[in-house]
Amino acid sequence: MIHRPGVVYGSKVREGSGPSPYPQLDEFMLMIWRKWSQSVYIRQWKVSTNDQGAIINITYYPANCRYCFNIGREHKSNGTYWIVNLERNDFCQKCFDVECRGVSSNLFPLPSFITNSLHKNDECGKDCLPIP
Repeated sequence: MIHRPGVVYGSKVREGSGPSPYPQLDEFMLMIWRKWSQSVYIRQWKVSTNDQGAIINITYYPANCRYCFNIGREHKSNGTYWIVNLERNDFCQKCFDVECRGVSSNLFPLPSFITNSLHKNDECGKDCLPIP
């Protein structure tokens, strides 16, 4: 099995390039990244769901923003990725650099206005976030 960063194994994955199906979360993450790079954009995203279809996490792969919390600066060549955990309502940064492999930033809480916009009050309840 090939292990991919940010993928929860035993889950279903949907992925794409450019904006994700969750524009409010995209804008929030872009706001965070713009602290380090004004030219940042979403290069790729992946949504992992459990067997019941509830979203477990969304992994973002930004372009033009390689800031790493572990080294306190941008990496020279390797990129970073950000995992938004929708079970815990938090997010963290990880990177592809060998020096930082296995290390993640502190967990940052998602603001309530983001979690409220994501967790639709539907037949699944607050624990199910449907993929559009």
